[in-house]
Amino acid sequence: MTCITCGNTPSTPCGGCGGVQYCGKECQRKDWKQHKPKCKCYKAAESSEEHGRHMIASRDIRAGEKILCTGPDILGPRTFQPTPCCLGCHSGTKKLIACDKCGLPVCSTKCTASNFHQLECALISKYGGNLSGDEKINLSMVLPLRIVALQFTKPELYRQILKMESNHQEIKKGQKWSTYEKNVMGPILGLKMPEVTRELVEQVVGIILTNTFEVVTQQAVLVGIFMDPSLMNHHCVGNVRVSMDGGGKMTVLASVPIKKNAPIKFNYVKALDTTSVRQVQLRENKFFDCLCNRCTDPAELGSYVSAHRCKNDSCSGDVLPVDPVNLKEEWECRACKEKTPVSQIR
Repeated sequence: MTCITCGNTPSTPCGGCGGVQYCGKECQRKDWKQHKPKCKCYKAAESSEEHGRHMIASRDIRAGEKILCTGPDILGPRTFQPTPCCLGCHSGTKKLIACDKCGLPVCSTKCTASNFHQLECALISKYGGNLSGDEKINLSMVLPLRIVALQFTKPELYRQILKMESNHQEIKKGQKWSTYEKNVMGPILGLKMPEVTRELVEQVVGIILTNTFEVVTQQAVLVGIFMDPSLMNHHCVGNVRVSMDGGGKMTVLASVPIKKNAPIKFNYVKALDTTSVRQVQLRENKFFDCLCNRCTDPAELGSYVSAHRCKNDSCSGDVLPVDPVNLKEEWECRACKEKTPVSQIR
């Protein structure tokens, strides 16, 4: 392989991503400005086995190594039962006042001009006169409106977000959809913005509910879209650990060694939940069934998180599901083989 800067050989791979070669430190320094945005130990890949686009390692990754550290690409209040907060600094601890342009809560006149708040404020200020008496401006509509506003401020990010999975047709069947109709769809469509259709708003709401991460900052619970981390697929064990600091910055660390080209995955649900609880959470919130090696193992890879003690006094065996991913299947004691209806387990 030849050096990407000068073309000389021999050369060695970049230690950060392994994707380019350099003959020495001098050539690497010369190319760093161009290469830095691309220098990552992960990349996007696509396969039917992983159901489309997903994240893989671009080189071998050591256990404990930092894979990425990033803030949200778009952030805002939850669409369901949002926490009252300032829409400029997202603080939930300060006294709130109404923005004199749009009426939404801020903590100061300074925050009315923040880049965060200007996304929704500009649209409401321009089109708010179209609202009827039944359509009220509220916090639930803010994040969808911020995403709609990206088409004017960050069109490439807007296009990337619209490519994300929405599952909105499934979400519409849920009990909360009537709340979204009242607090999100109604007010946004009531603004009568050009080319903002019901189909688009429903898609955006679905994207938010399917892809956002919870962000807790200054006593306000928000949600954000993190474009690169959203590429990580789910596994009930996972090979990374995800943490969030108080400022909304996400860090992803490798929890085990990850080989080059291996998928990078994390657990979308709580690791200490039983298989049945994880399956219900994933079906209700992510709209898929998990068939990972933990979910399909009655003993959950030796952790026995779902296990119950046999009800027979003379037996101390573990009662486990016969078919862990079938939530209606009976359970069986591994020692005495006595069957237990699932209705007596949960």
